[in-house]
Amino acid sequence: MATTHASAPQGRESECCDHAKGRGARSGHRRSGRSHRAGRPADGGHEGPARAEADWFGPRQAEWFTRLRREHGNLRPALRFCLDTEGEAAAGLALAITPRHYWLTFGSLSEGRHWLSRLLDAERAQGTDSDVRAPALCAYAYLGMLQGAAQDTLPVIEEARSVAERHGDRSALAWTRHPLGALASFRGELTEAATLFDEALTAFRELGDQGAAVQCAFKLAITAAHLGDLERATALCRDHEAIAAAHGDRWVRGLTVFARSLVSWHRGETGDAARRAREAIRLMPHPTCALRTPPTGLRKPPRPKSG
Repeated sequence: MATTHASAPQGRESECCDHAKGRGARSGHRRSGRSHRAGRPADGGHEGPARAEADWFGPRQAEWFTRLRREHGNLRPALRFCLDTEGEAAAGLALAITPRHYWLTFGSLSEGRHWLSRLLDAERAQGTDSDVRAPALCAYAYLGMLQGAAQDTLPVIEEARSVAERHGDRSALAWTRHPLGALASFRGELTEAATLFDEALTAFRELGDQGAAVQCAFKLAITAAHLGDLERATALCRDHEAIAAAHGDRWVRGLTVFARSLVSWHRGETGDAARRAREAIRLMPHPTCALRTPPTGLRKPPRPKSG
């Protein structure tokens, strides 16, 4: 559980948490977050985080990356306020996962897990069951999996699945398959990984979430390539690179180009593989910025308490 900080600020942070809570629909709640930035709206109004989420898969991605990185220091006191204020944990969770891959993009995996763990525990202690909990659990599980906390990942994803089913959240259900697919891939269970990525890809296509679909597609392509299905891997990369390019996206497009470089390498086409790898690096400026993220001094986050 979180520790209580004396005299938590009661000004604009409170207004912003009110905004995060009062969304009316789950997607609005999840996307309502980061405009507060300890009371300083990112774009002069509360529409900032919703726009960041909507624009993340598009031509304004680099602009939002720069803006959110510049304001990162203001996010911490707002999250702390939500953590320390009764009834605001769900609002804090919404802030912490908007945009969805915020912590991953900035290379701040430990800090992201730190806040999500404490906010998830706080929400449970407050006896609430918000519809932002399932996406937050998925985000926490994926960050943990990337840090090698495989044993912690499975029960967190199971809780996310249960919460998503209870709320009828098809998007969160699809996202539960994503970290499971990655975990299976890391374990060398490639057939299982391919099945999970394929299920997630199909679900996101049905939901019309093309950004999420492209993310699953390039992971499925890499898995298919390792399984020897180079034709399918090539088709997945080609089709979804085109989708990302049409949206003006650079980050996911770059990852898809990188996946295609691996396919070329599997084919023995080393020249083409090197060319595509260089193109992927050119398209993805974000990781170079993330590598410069200063240390936070935060301890390794605990796993959220299970019910």
